[in-house]
Amino acid sequence: LGTTRRAARLVIVVFLGLFLTALAATIVIGATYPHQGSADGVTGVIDTTLSNRRAALWHDALVLTADHPIVGVGPGRFHYESPVARSDRDAAWAHNGFLQQGAEGGVPALVLAVSIVVWAFIRLLLAPRARVASLGAASLAALVIHSCIDYLLHFPVLPLMVAALVGAGVG
Repeated sequence: LGTTRRAARLVIVVFLGLFLTALAATIVIGATYPHQGSADGVTGVIDTTLSNRRAALWHDALVLTADHPIVGVGPGRFHYESPVARSDRDAAWAHNGFLQQGAEGGVPALVLAVSIVVWAFIRLLLAPRARVASLGAASLAALVIHSCIDYLLHFPVLPLMVAALVGAGVG
């Protein structure tokens, strides 16, 4: 492998690692976040940087996934089932596209959503044109990392554009 190709593959692996780290961090924050909040320690840092509502929504999504692991609460039902979402009209989504899938579709939906992203990174890693593939990986990473802290996947134009860029990188 040429140096450029090796470097491009390393970039793609780093992007995949960043996505998995962002997803794991939101899961840990959501799983350990106390609903009543607190201004000290890690919770205080979360409150000042992310807003306690966002972490509370992640917590609700994880609780709903745990309570309904096989089929979730149903498509589009997160805002009816989450206590935080019910209390705030602006919080209709989990602010994490992957946790939202888990809450609404259960563990299989969560695994499928994450698997699709990992598969796309692997396809880019194996693509013949390394430079173009690394640009596709950058766009994919931008979408999925940001989707771990906000509800970007609810805007169809964003995943469609990234899919086109990933497709160009693979082809």
